[in-house]
Amino acid sequence: CSSCSRIISEGVTQGGYKLDDGRFLCSLCQSNIVQSPSQIDASKLKVLTLLKKIGIDGIKEDIPISLANRFTLQKLADEIASSHLKGFTKFSYIKSPFGNLASEYKIYILDRLPTIEFEAVLAHEYLHVWLYENNIELPITQREGFCNLGSAYIYQQNGSQFSTIHLNSMDIDPDPNYGDGYREMKLQLEKYGWKSLLQTVRQ
Repeated sequence: CSSCSRIISEGVTQGGYKLDDGRFLCSLCQSNIVQSPSQIDASKLKVLTLLKKIGIDGIKEDIPISLANRFTLQKLADEIASSHLKGFTKFSYIKSPFGNLASEYKIYILDRLPTIEFEAVLAHEYLHVWLYENNIELPITQREGFCNLGSAYIYQQNGSQFSTIHLNSMDIDPDPNYGDGYREMKLQLEKYGWKSLLQTVRQ
């Protein structure tokens, strides 16, 4: 299963599905996917509330969130696309009626994700928005590592077996940015805590 990594079988997962973009999804994950606007809104409010608790605030609630299949997501992400991509934030400047430039964001998240995985991906994307909003420029390794701390935080708050599987895979991810970068930032977080870490990245 592309979400929980279980072997799909009748005995373990009550079967599963092959999606049109080549992913496999077990019946257990399929029963809990985010697909309606009301589900997206509920997850959005939950994630923003949790992020505020650690000092990540000022993120607008009205940033559009769209679901997209793997092919659409890779097309949107273009040169940073990878087969593991589950979220992407499109950032652009628009001229406001007053003539100054305003930033505009659109968040795209892989469709058919179970709720907790959807929320972890959304937290990652919201941290990208927070970095943009605070004019913080980090090297890509630190940037993706920092944003992955958001995903890990959501999984830790959830505490389920599903979340533990994801946290373990983040701990061994060989990717230089999403894996090594995450572990580097995780050490900083464990050493200093959220308040000091956020002050450090702002400098």
